[in-house]
Amino acid sequence: MLTLVGPGGVGKTRLALRLAGTVGRRFGDGVCWVELRGVRDERLVPLTVAGALGVSLVEADFTAGLARFLVDKRLLLVLDNCEHVAAGCARLLDSLLRAAPGLKALASSRHVLHVSGEQLLTVQAFPVPEQDSEVSPENVATYDSVALFVDRVRAVQPTFRLTPESCAPIAGLCRRLEGMPLALELAASWMRGMTLDQVVQRLGTRRVYGPSDEGPDGVARTLESTIRASYELCSPAEQMLWCRLSVFAGGFDLRGAESVCAGQGMPVEEVLPALAGLVEHSAVQRVQGSEAEAGWYHMLETIRSFGEGRLRSAGELRQLRLRHRDHYAGLAEEAAHAFFGPGQNEWLLRIQRELDNLRTAIAWCFGEPGQAQVGLRMATALVEYWFASSVREGYGLLLKALDRVPEPTLVRAEGLWAAAHCAMYVNEVAQGRRLLEECRDLGGQLDDVRLRARVQQVEGEALFCEGDAPGCIAVWEQSAAAFREAGDPYGEFHVLMTSSAAAFFSDDPRLEGYARKAVALAEEHAAESSKAGVLYALGNAHWRAGRADEAIRCYRESLLRWEPWMYVAGMPFAVEAMAWVVSAVRPDDLAARLLGASAAVWRRSGMRVDELPFYFERDRQAKEAVSTAIGQERYEAAFAEGACCSLEEALALATSIGKPKGGRPVASQREQEPGPLTKRESQVAELVAEGLTNKDIASRLLISQRTVESHVENILGKLGVRSRAQVAGWVASQRLTEAEPTTPTHSRLSADNGRGRAVE
Repeated sequence: MLTLVGPGGVGKTRLALRLAGTVGRRFGDGVCWVELRGVRDERLVPLTVAGALGVSLVEADFTAGLARFLVDKRLLLVLDNCEHVAAGCARLLDSLLRAAPGLKALASSRHVLHVSGEQLLTVQAFPVPEQDSEVSPENVATYDSVALFVDRVRAVQPTFRLTPESCAPIAGLCRRLEGMPLALELAASWMRGMTLDQVVQRLGTRRVYGPSDEGPDGVARTLESTIRASYELCSPAEQMLWCRLSVFAGGFDLRGAESVCAGQGMPVEEVLPALAGLVEHSAVQRVQGSEAEAGWYHMLETIRSFGEGRLRSAGELRQLRLRHRDHYAGLAEEAAHAFFGPGQNEWLLRIQRELDNLRTAIAWCFGEPGQAQVGLRMATALVEYWFASSVREGYGLLLKALDRVPEPTLVRAEGLWAAAHCAMYVNEVAQGRRLLEECRDLGGQLDDVRLRARVQQVEGEALFCEGDAPGCIAVWEQSAAAFREAGDPYGEFHVLMTSSAAAFFSDDPRLEGYARKAVALAEEHAAESSKAGVLYALGNAHWRAGRADEAIRCYRESLLRWEPWMYVAGMPFAVEAMAWVVSAVRPDDLAARLLGASAAVWRRSGMRVDELPFYFERDRQAKEAVSTAIGQERYEAAFAEGACCSLEEALALATSIGKPKGGRPVASQREQEPGPLTKRESQVAELVAEGLTNKDIASRLLISQRTVESHVENILGKLGVRSRAQVAGWVASQRLTEAEPTTPTHSRLSADNGRGRAVE
């Protein structure tokens, strides 16, 4: 473990980015970047790391779950901005580094983390020209502080050059700012409306403010003085917005800024111009979010802290925290209403992006007298999103909120339902039943049809967890009718989906009928991610009817729909089902590899197939069939090959099964030599070849622009090329290779008297 230590603004994050980019290719499982700027609760550190890794944690001990996932990984884990949650970072890293021998950690922090075996690198400010050094463009330009300042000035004055006349004032400016990168960037932004002499004069008249408890005192005070000077150069509207924006955690979009910051002296129409001004002053940074049309902004922590301090001094912090809470409470309610409809994928990504703000708003409710009911309402509204990210986190928040809201209201009743619903998926059925009983009693008092339907929904889930398939179907039939009466199409859709699963395992002839009704609802409401789920249900129906080819096609299509946003709550079920079908119709090495790959995907989901009785038994049967057919030793070797796949490799293997004719047949990563790129890198390379920008690719694949940039860098390195045009050339050559006639070497699955057979 290496920790980059230094004061705020010295450039730790940029050094970590550069270092990770340089050494990342040495790690077979890549680099995971974890941004902790918006995290304020140490208990959220493991969940934030899990989110960055794309892992869903179901068990109560988050650290143990992460350790199990990382135990066999060769990965570089980068934790940026650790100082606010230093103790939580230290505890987590100490546990993970002991558990995972192939794991390396890189952290950036203002303070030492005190992790066993931690190595330190103190990040220094840039060297500055000495007072008595030669003042010439050739000499001064060799100093990194001067180079950074000149480069940033050119961003606002493209014709600016280092000249014999400007050398001395620039050298003096760099000395005055002690080579601090952030201070230099802020001063450079002043050149948008000032001359170099005016900038130097302004810095020369600044007094140094107060002692600091971080970093070298002189450096920290210099940065604080420069930030204050930048603040004073802003217009009154920009200063007001700077302070108000400090309540956001992690980042914000324009809609959030207008909702939280407008009013009380700032008309809503002034927010965008003021925000643009803060971007010009380098007080706010604009980045591209995962949605192409939505700009995303954030503030560096030192700049945010300055604004928060001004807000606190003015006695306005609580009021802005309340407005922040109100905005995100509204967002949570809007997301709940919009979940089963058009834009479903975009909502999932938006909630994922806003997670730090949502967590902060809920935590604020728990800490403020009389606000816990709003926190419970928010946690309940986000219940479907917890399933897509971390059902255990949602479950914990709901229990915490319920402890603070004892009043017998509809809000508590709905919170009890949501907590019981989550409990069934984290293997706490007994606790879920206790919550459900109270919810049932409250529902009787409130006489709410939708609540009654929800109680029946979770009652059915409990019976399913206990292995009573006919019993849960009977209860879900009642629940579906109650949801229809209440006008809740998503509730009805959900119980139809679970009914189809129970029917699959109990040979109930209503299986296909449930699946078809769910398809009709998803299509009627244009719910894209829900369509992936019904494709899985249809696959089950086809498989039960002996149509193996159609089952494979549906499972494959469901995976292709889930894969762009890595929905780990659904993907393991589809991969597992594909493995069962292949094991039944062709119990060979490919089936064993696929069973191993399904284990890899289950591990990513945080769930365990041995905790699901119906699935565990079917999984056992499939493994027994394959090991009997090819022998235990051969089976174990092929299974291990699949089990050590990364998530992308496991999905590539699964989606290669039943691939339409004309595509390249794939057996396994090792067997068929697919080339140097992963499946996702190949997708990005194809879009690069089409001429799309990183921003366009991010929009197309529903991932962040930073992720696309990382993929493009990896592609250039793996292919040994330097330009996007060369990537396009490589893609074209691959297409020509694929067009050449080949001899089929893999089997096609088809049906035979309801059982299925292999056809060459």
